[in-house]
Amino acid sequence: GTDYLTGVPNSRHFHEWAESELERARRYKHPLTIVYMDIDQFKAVNDQMGHAAGDQLLKKVAETMRRNIRSVDMIARIGGDECVMCCPETGPEEASIVVQRVQRELMKIVAEKKWPITFSLGVVSCLKCPDSLQHLVSAADRTMYAAKAAGKNTIRYETMADPEKSSAPSSD
Repeated sequence: GTDYLTGVPNSRHFHEWAESELERARRYKHPLTIVYMDIDQFKAVNDQMGHAAGDQLLKKVAETMRRNIRSVDMIARIGGDECVMCCPETGPEEASIVVQRVQRELMKIVAEKKWPITFSLGVVSCLKCPDSLQHLVSAADRTMYAAKAAGKNTIRYETMADPEKSSAPSSD
């Protein structure tokens, strides 16, 4: 299914697709990266500029993210102002390049539109993938909250070498 507002896949579609990518990554022992992104101060846009501006912002963010990822990657809107990306065949180095490009392009639009927002991103790359997609998405969500706690407008990275014991988030 598709998110009605942004036109990107919705949470259910994302989870079904990412589940099969995770299965493939596990079977062939390939890396996989999940990125969790939250818009900092999104509420301020709705409060100060109205919900139409908030909707416009969400559409522009989704469009910008979609334009700056590879065709094999998927982005989905999974909550109010939260998006998730799945990047197959992507280890920590490649993930860092993709995520920094996405953040740079998002910040260009923010400056152009004069929106009072930034972005917090949690990036989890698994070299040996866990059995559960939920485990991976939760780790990316946790890493994103660590980025928010570190002062927002931040990218935090984590590499999962052994799915049983995930490492502490490391700052860029």
